[in-house]
Order: sequence, then C-alpha cells, then structure tokens
Amino acid sequence: CASVGIQSDPPDHGATEDEGVDGGGAETEEEAPDALHWNDERQCWEARDYDTIFKLMRMPGLTSDMTTHLRAQLPVDRRPEFDGLFRFLQRRLLYLSGDTHRSLHRHLTASLSPKSVKSMMPQLLQDTQSLLSSVFEEVRYEAWDFVQRVALKVPMTIILRIMGLPLDDAEKIQRWAHDVESLFGGSAPILDRCRVAKAAVDAFEDYLLQ
Repeated sequence: CASVGIQSDPPDHGATEDEGVDGGGAETEEEAPDALHWNDERQCWEARDYDTIFKLMRMPGLTSDMTTHLRAQLPVDRRPEFDGLFRFLQRRLLYLSGDTHRSLHRHLTASLSPKSVKSMMPQLLQDTQSLLSSVFEEVRYEAWDFVQRVALKVPMTIILRIMGLPLDDAEKIQRWAHDVESLFGGSAPILDRCRVAKAAVDAFEDYLLQ
C-alpha cells in the first residue's frame, strides 16, 4: 500500500466548500476515505491510492520538504540551535527541486548506471556471501532473524561500497541514519527527536571530515 504525507494546515471541518485535489485543496477523510485524510499524529495529509499520489506528484505547488513544518513545531527560542540539522536535511535529494535536483540526480544516475552496477557485482556478491557465511558460522542450527542479520546489512554494504567507506563502519553509520530518520516519526517530543538527529548529523559530518 503506497502512501505519501503532505505537510499542510489541518482540515477546517467548518468549511462549506468542497476543496478536492484537482481544486488545489484537500478533502477530509469523511468526504474521500480513499483519497486524502488528515493524520493528527503525524500532522499531515495522507494520500493512500496510486491515482491520488500521481496527481499530487504532478502539482508544482507541492513539496516533499518537511523541514519547514518540523522547524515550526519547535519553540521559537530553540530553532536556531537546530539550523545546521535542517540545512543538512534540505540537501537530501528527496527535498530538492528544479536544477539542483536534476544536477544531483544526474551524478547519482551515473554512479548507478547499468555499467557501473555490473562492474560492482562481483564485489557485492562476495560481500553478501561473506556475510551469509559469517551468520551461518555463528548461529549454526539456532533460530535467527534474517532481517536483522542480513536484509538490513546488505543495502548498507552496497551504499558503503558506492561511497568508498569502510565496511567496518557500517554499524555506526546505520545507527546515525536511524537516528536521523527517527526525527520524522515516533512518540518522543519533537525537541528530543531533533536533539537525537542533530547529534547523529554532527557525528556523521565529523566522521566524513576525518
């Protein structure tokens, strides 16, 4: 089930006009249960079907940048403390648009071209085989979690190979990535989530500068 969150103002249930997707507004859950509905916990509109998401993605007025909405949830006097965090997040490909997005996308596409991926396959297969062998050697005939032991580690291994980073650093880089992503969900207060994400971003940037 595909879904996308749209950061916007909550619904005005007292409105008299029906503002649908095509009209530039958003319908309430009662009016369009299969199109858009307001998620109080995430503080965003959610689209849950392909046709609606497709329409939304073609609307130039929408953006996937959630940083403005997240920053607005912080106390005004604490926002400058996290300026570096939000600048970091705004450089993510998902949040970029226009020429900046296209330029970065071209660079990434070149790194992930069929020719580049094919040249990496022997190394990636070797890495995966090595990972599986180490897991089988460790667990023997005991029950084990495939997702935790393998499925989460293989993508990180590929990312590290592409970036040219040591595989031995996979665990801490995975932890930093998890801490940053925790900013976008969870039950912890927004200020606590920002602190955790900022610490992860600072640690990652220091790591890259070493």
